[in-house]
Amino acid sequence: MERNVETSRPILVDDPWPVVERFLDEPASWLPGPAHELAGGRFRSTIRLGRVTHAVVADVGDARSLAEGWVREVGWTPASGRGTHVRQTRYLPGFDGEVVLRNPDPDTLELEIVGHYQPPFGVVGALVDVIGMHRAAEVTVDELAEDIVARLEALSRARVPASR
Repeated sequence: MERNVETSRPILVDDPWPVVERFLDEPASWLPGPAHELAGGRFRSTIRLGRVTHAVVADVGDARSLAEGWVREVGWTPASGRGTHVRQTRYLPGFDGEVVLRNPDPDTLELEIVGHYQPPFGVVGALVDVIGMHRAAEVTVDELAEDIVARLEALSRARVPASR
């Protein structure tokens, strides 16, 4: 049984274009970190639920244009290990979805995350999900959005040009 989650946050910056450049070109700079590139659009990153953090192997797709912004497919699988030496684990749910950077006008940016997860462990996992895991998943996606927005805002303040 797949469960949907979504959230959005404004990105408060004076100049949106350094943020857009990073979003389009460098996932390791905006994924919660420190993020390490593994290979072929895969990254070792972290997600959090309050004070608890967990390593994930994140797959980040190429950016695609939308009418008012850009979208990247993002999925993760919980992992164990450190640095670039991680192995996937199925004790926690993975996630499949999209990270959307909306630019409805020249001075406004918004980050949106939409997607779904499948509770692990079949019927037992679905019951645990109903009891409380879904709320934890919503909080995790909210905190992921907060972490990405904070990193993008910091990149904008640093005004470091994106490498090409």
